[in-house]
Amino acid sequence: MNTKPLPIAITLAASFVTCLISILSKASFEQFVIRFALTALIFYIIGSIIRVVIDRTVKADLEEMMRQKEAEEKAGEGQEEETKDQSEDQE
Repeated sequence: MNTKPLPIAITLAASFVTCLISILSKASFEQFVIRFALTALIFYIIGSIIRVVIDRTVKADLEEMMRQKEAEEKAGEGQEEETKDQSEDQE
């Protein structure tokens, strides 16, 4: 799963909303820049944290799926051997 653009997308969305609010409230340029910079910084950090959590969760899920698949394959091989042994015993 490609989560690399996630922090940027979250930052851009939050910054866009902040710009609209600043424009509608007729904030001064100084207030506008401060709001924009703080919003961009805070939401970039939040987006990075979300990205790390998603990456770790997906990685853990993939590892668990691989373990289950290997266990199923081993169980399937064991059943095949038992079936072969039983068919040889019947002959």
